[in-house]
Amino acid sequence: MADKKKGKKGRGRKKKAPIEEPRQSKASQEEESLSGKELDQTKEAEKLSFEEKQSSEKKVNSEQKPEEQGKVLEEKEHKKIEKEREAPQETAWEERKEAETNEEEVRQEEEKKEISEQDSQEAHQPLPLADKEEIAEDKSIQEEASSETESKKILKKVVFNYMDHESGEHTMSKKSENKRIPISASPKHYILTGILILLLGYFFWVWGIERIYVPPGHMLVLNLKIGKPNPDPENLRVVPEGIQGIQKVVLGEGRHFYNPLFYERETQWKVYEIGIDEVGVVTSRSGKPLPPGQFLTKKLEGEKGIWERVLTPGKWRINPHAYRVEIKKIVEIMPGFVGCITAKAGKEPRENPADFLGEAFKVFEEMERAFPFQKKILNSYFQKLSKGFQKMAVVTPWLENILDGGKIKEYWNLTKQLEVEELPSTKAELQKQLDELRKTARENIQILLAKLSKLKGLDRYLFSKKLERACFLLALSIPPKLQNDMESHSNEYEKLFQAIQKKSNQKEFLQFKRKLDNTLDLAELAFRGEILSNKDEKGIQKDVLQPGIYYINPHKYRVDIVEIGYRQLPLYDVKFPSKDGFPLKLDISVVWGLRPGEVPYLIKKYGNIKDIDQKVIRPQVENICKNFGSKYEAKKFIEGATRKEFQQAFTAELERVCRERRIDILLGLVRDIQVPQAVRRPIQEGKIADLEKDMKVEQQKAQKVKNELVALQQEVVRGRRNVEVETQKIVEKIEAETKKIVAGIEADTQKEVAKIMKEVAHWRALREQILGEASAKVLEMVKTAEADKLRQNIRALGGAKAYSNYIFTQNLPNNFKVYIRYAGQGTFWTDLPRELKAIEKAAALKILEKGK
Repeated sequence: MADKKKGKKGRGRKKKAPIEEPRQSKASQEEESLSGKELDQTKEAEKLSFEEKQSSEKKVNSEQKPEEQGKVLEEKEHKKIEKEREAPQETAWEERKEAETNEEEVRQEEEKKEISEQDSQEAHQPLPLADKEEIAEDKSIQEEASSETESKKILKKVVFNYMDHESGEHTMSKKSENKRIPISASPKHYILTGILILLLGYFFWVWGIERIYVPPGHMLVLNLKIGKPNPDPENLRVVPEGIQGIQKVVLGEGRHFYNPLFYERETQWKVYEIGIDEVGVVTSRSGKPLPPGQFLTKKLEGEKGIWERVLTPGKWRINPHAYRVEIKKIVEIMPGFVGCITAKAGKEPRENPADFLGEAFKVFEEMERAFPFQKKILNSYFQKLSKGFQKMAVVTPWLENILDGGKIKEYWNLTKQLEVEELPSTKAELQKQLDELRKTARENIQILLAKLSKLKGLDRYLFSKKLERACFLLALSIPPKLQNDMESHSNEYEKLFQAIQKKSNQKEFLQFKRKLDNTLDLAELAFRGEILSNKDEKGIQKDVLQPGIYYINPHKYRVDIVEIGYRQLPLYDVKFPSKDGFPLKLDISVVWGLRPGEVPYLIKKYGNIKDIDQKVIRPQVENICKNFGSKYEAKKFIEGATRKEFQQAFTAELERVCRERRIDILLGLVRDIQVPQAVRRPIQEGKIADLEKDMKVEQQKAQKVKNELVALQQEVVRGRRNVEVETQKIVEKIEAETKKIVAGIEADTQKEVAKIMKEVAHWRALREQILGEASAKVLEMVKTAEADKLRQNIRALGGAKAYSNYIFTQNLPNNFKVYIRYAGQGTFWTDLPRELKAIEKAAALKILEKGK
């Protein structure tokens, strides 16, 4: 609490410090202190000369005679009146000057007193170091302020004296009795006057010329006219401070002070305001050009191009000469939707399946060199690689020295055509071309076998395995020389494998497998056109944007908002032929949907939702209807069992096909099957006839049942009547027996009641007897008690007569009064004692005496 109070006192003292102007530099303070000292010296000299003159005048006046002194005084008064008439303005000026001086002195004295009182109060309290520093700082500020006020006072006096000097004489204050002392014009006075004029001129220049006001919502752009030249005027539209041209930094609203001779000042530019649902895209027009093909820049300064970073909602002061700001809408993704991101800038993605297969082949070679003893696993990976090369028709590394790249692709294409071709002539032609390619490959293999003898150890084994696999891929028989070489060196290879196996690391082998599997998966995705880009690559990104608000640069990314979940697709008039050749039409509803993680793959492969509808769902529905509908005759589709079987098969096949394409099928519902009238009419007529026949049979059965029902109803009526008669007999019998039982019960009840009443009467009489005896005994005891009480009272009062007197007095009324009259000597009155002459006391005493 003490510290807080001290802090409050310190702050209060700072507020009272007479600081009227901002602090000046040390040089200006020293100059003012020097000028103040000189002025003090001149002032003291003037005071001394004035006092000497007054003392001399007093001496002269004392030496003169009274008559001469009177004459001198009259002359002085006369001169004073004349001067007041001649110069009324001078006296008014003097009076105003003197009043201002007195007010200033009084104000300074009051401030000094307040400061001294505060210092004396705080001196008795121990202050922390921080408060002592604040007090020292306050004192220094007060000394500076007092020196400034003293300098101002001196300047005022100098100005006044200078004005008096121009009129020919110097006036003093009223304290010196308005006596004037002529002074000489000193150079210091001219210097101080010049300084004052310069200060006023500087204030007018700064506040009137340099000052510029920037209104709210605007910014100030400066163009420097002098300074170093722009080193790159073609690219640098804005420059840093000190260089000629438009300055990089812009200033906000408020007052600014810039010399118009050095700067061109622009205030018409408004601050860029970005709304809550907007972003600002900034294009830099100042800086170094970007490399060819690049239009986005990560740097906020020094490069031309579009900033990757966007401006978020708010107010931004950006130099309009160097940057252009475009206002764009934010990306808002509602619940039930996701955003598919497509990068417009970045590295080119790897989308060629041959690149991934080549990388997988290199990993396979490294794996085989490091772990040659893992023959089964290596052979399985070789099968995967060979199928991939054959399926994608790319250059196979195993065949590079056997067939050139063009012939390898030709070989793969011929094998595919041969598998699907059905015409014998075409098949024979394709087979002939394949045989020619195989012949060329066989000749090249024989040439390569000559290099086998130059190799040893693991290199020899790997080269022989490469030739063996080439023969397998080209469907060639293994040359005998190669077969013999592998068998002859089998023991050597086994020893080599054992030595390598001892040094091998199982963890490294698993890493090879994982890397090879991932590369093969990427090659398969690239072949299907489903490979996605990484974050630093162009194209569709793997990750999607979940519901929310995103501040995204539209020049860097394109966001396609896709609805996820299930949607219904109605299809009408889906045509396909039946097994017996009749055209059929179906109306089908397909409920399909997308999962968030599968959206990028589908957008990349097919396009938007409409493209998925047109390119996948509709064609697959038509193909499945044709494939499965052609297995049934037309008349089967009229029956319910066949329609149900067809719908189940259709839904299952559609789910399987679409699942392979990353689409979920919830339901495939066949709503209507339109069979031709030629097929439907005879079937319907036959069905109607069968139904009519069945209806007649059912009607006969119903009539028979109806007759049986009438007979049963009659039986029910008869039975009900019999039951009613029997029931009446039984009821009457029960009622007679009930009455008899009730009469017996009533007689027994009366007997019991009479018996009980007799006992009650006995007990009542006994009760009356007991109560009578008790009451008589109580009465006897009460009377006995009363007699005892009377006896004791009589005994207590001394006899029956006293007791009767007592009773008599007790029964007297409260307002009973006794009047005793005086009857002369010897009467009752005269016999009473003096102290008992009160009537009530005397009566009571008399009664008591009689009682005795």
